[in-house]
Amino acid sequence: MNKNQFYREIDFLCKDLFEGGQNHALIYGNKERTTELLRRIYERANQREELLCSWHDASKINKPLDFFEPILKLKYGEPYEELKEKDWLKNLINGSDKRTIFKLAEFCGMEEKHPILNARKMPVFFIDGLEELFFKMDFGHLNEKEIQTLLTKPYSQSPPPNGFGNALRSCLHQRNKAIFYGTVHDMKSTEFKATLGNYHYLFYSENFMSHRLWEERK
Repeated sequence: MNKNQFYREIDFLCKDLFEGGQNHALIYGNKERTTELLRRIYERANQREELLCSWHDASKINKPLDFFEPILKLKYGEPYEELKEKDWLKNLINGSDKRTIFKLAEFCGMEEKHPILNARKMPVFFIDGLEELFFKMDFGHLNEKEIQTLLTKPYSQSPPPNGFGNALRSCLHQRNKAIFYGTVHDMKSTEFKATLGNYHYLFYSENFMSHRLWEERK
């Protein structure tokens, strides 16, 4: 890939983010290059005073708190460690139902009038392998037979998601409380078809601005 073109793509996506476009981006293409592109954008964004940026590798996330805690630590700083000792937050953190996921998502959002400075900044989640993350969080509990029904049965007959993607969409995306930038590793995978590629999955691909690496375009 032409190096100058690669930097132009970084500039393009950064400009949209830094100038308040409020777009949420999905980056398609070669896995190594899309990861590199996302990492470069993250590094630039992380230098912006008005943004609160967290990096998330989908392959290393196994439960909702693995995803939410990095931004919570950035948002609340040292007081977060004190909050974790409160019984109400302990119960929330140890929970795994939809209420838990929605509450954790709400805590991650930007709060314009919060006394803590970082809580007033716009969180930006950089997620490498977004389809893998969504599938793992929402359908990772299913067996092989149940997974197949996601792709072959009508929506009403398919196993419902755990609520992870919907929590991000309704608590953060729709309320303009956070921004999501993610890479897609495989559009042909079950993970993509069941989540980002599925109209019935509420945080599906059309909620994002699509960006395909130049070398991948036909």
